[in-house]
Amino acid sequence: MSSPPVFVVLEGVDRCGKSRQAERLVSRLVSLGRPAREVSTPDYASPVGELIAQHLAGDVYLADASGSTSSYDPLAFECMQIVDKYATSAQIRQMLDAGMSVASARWWQSALVYGQDDGIDADLIRDAVRGLVQPDLSVLLDVDPATIAKRCDRHDRYERDLAKQERLAARYRKLWRGEKCVVLSHDWSIVSGDGTEDEVADRVWQAVLARRPDIVDQAVKI
Repeated sequence: MSSPPVFVVLEGVDRCGKSRQAERLVSRLVSLGRPAREVSTPDYASPVGELIAQHLAGDVYLADASGSTSSYDPLAFECMQIVDKYATSAQIRQMLDAGMSVASARWWQSALVYGQDDGIDADLIRDAVRGLVQPDLSVLLDVDPATIAKRCDRHDRYERDLAKQERLAARYRKLWRGEKCVVLSHDWSIVSGDGTEDEVADRVWQAVLARRPDIVDQAVKI
């Protein structure tokens, strides 16, 4: 009998390579004969995801009576993000129950890190995300935001704000190094996001194997 499926989260600042590394991890699992799928939040194909994209572009915001951006706009945006994650959480539960491993680009850690940076109370966010399906392993792709800014274009208002990205990177490191206060019975790993895509993929794979060596030991034979 093969071992249970694994749920791995890839986190980090914008444009650090989360989605691509989630794809690479899924490909590796599939090559071992294990059903696996990549997910990503926000789900921009959903109605809530479309609204999130419009907010990030600056086209949508919560207005006060005068028409100016409300002081509650960050909270409204955080609520949209969490609603999106709960919709994805239901899908992930179904996949795991069906024996399919999952690699997710972003999870509740993003809600906490970005929400805190936007001034949202951390305890409020922690309470809001407790009902999400929890990963077996959360991997932080640690990359200097200044390095990312030199190698790729930035599109939304968060990505263009280098000072914000640097704050977010610091918050991610702090969370992974000890402030893991939501849940917390799963493993956490920090890997360098520098180097080639293959090099990063190998580091991610080693982090997964450290948590779940049975993935290889009991691989399904093709």
